[in-house]
Amino acid sequence: MNLPFYTERATEILGLEPHPNLLGMASPKSHRDRAKLIRGSSESILLDRASVDTILVTWTLCSIPGLARALSEMHRVLEPGGQLLLVEHDLTPDEKVRTWQHRLTPSGSDSRVHAISIAQLQTWSRVPGFGSSTFRQATWKDQSR
Repeated sequence: MNLPFYTERATEILGLEPHPNLLGMASPKSHRDRAKLIRGSSESILLDRASVDTILVTWTLCSIPGLARALSEMHRVLEPGGQLLLVEHDLTPDEKVRTWQHRLTPSGSDSRVHAISIAQLQTWSRVPGFGSSTFRQATWKDQSR
């Protein structure tokens, strides 16, 4: 999904995917010689400490059961001064849609589909090692209507 947006400045791109079927679907699209797809979990990243300069997480935090562990692993593999970039969905301000977002979140469930709030991200940023983080919220404006 993100590969077409990487410029030539990205000399090596690693993709992490835990599901073999999805990894297989992504493989033909990773035709660039600088992209390598790895089967694995974000809760146990099979890379050396301080081995990457940037981590991009796109609309997946809500599907990681052990999120605190995953964030710790991301911190471990980031080099000092590296950056963790998150693109996530938030709870909508539209009350009717927000009601459905909450209905899709089973209470007490570890594995769920839900929206991530900025407050939750700020709480998760307190995972040991990350220190203080700055979050900026952007809004998607649908221009098709």
